[in-house]
Amino acid sequence: MSGPLLAGLGLGVSFGETAALEDVSLSLSAGEVVAVMGTSGSGKSTLLHCLAGVLVPDRGEVSFAGERIDNQSDRRRSDLRLRSFGFVPQFGDLVPELTLLENVALPLRLLQVGRREATGRAAALARRARGGKRRLPPGRGRLRRAGPAGRRGAGPRALPERGVRGRAHRSPRQRDR
Repeated sequence: MSGPLLAGLGLGVSFGETAALEDVSLSLSAGEVVAVMGTSGSGKSTLLHCLAGVLVPDRGEVSFAGERIDNQSDRRRSDLRLRSFGFVPQFGDLVPELTLLENVALPLRLLQVGRREATGRAAALARRARGGKRRLPPGRGRLRRAGPAGRRGAGPRALPERGVRGRAHRSPRQRDR
């Protein structure tokens, strides 16, 4: 595939009289990592929602893997998020009735992967995330990692994610530097 993996061109979104996005364009290549930063209310979440197909822009186009997605049905965009890329909301939105491992396995189960295989793949992701440690320390960070881990388990090619209060998340090793 030539061209960007994910692109938003000339995006515009208004909520009543308030413009959240005005002629915003962004294109991302496979493997590229980009931080979207700005002050509160500057349109970061709106942009990510448009790129992920959660919100249809009033103006402009969104394409994924060369296919325009902003003009597709809500059902098709939801299926695309499930199968081709993951969307992790700002606070992770885990299902409180499920264990952490079950939350990580959930996207695979939605893709009709058997319970045993989905749980095995989720456990392998958890082992890799722990870096060989037997247990992760308690805290909200562990819960925050469960959402992206589950989306990665389903094999996404793009992973739009919004950090808590817009801060970038780094590993403990990166924070010490």
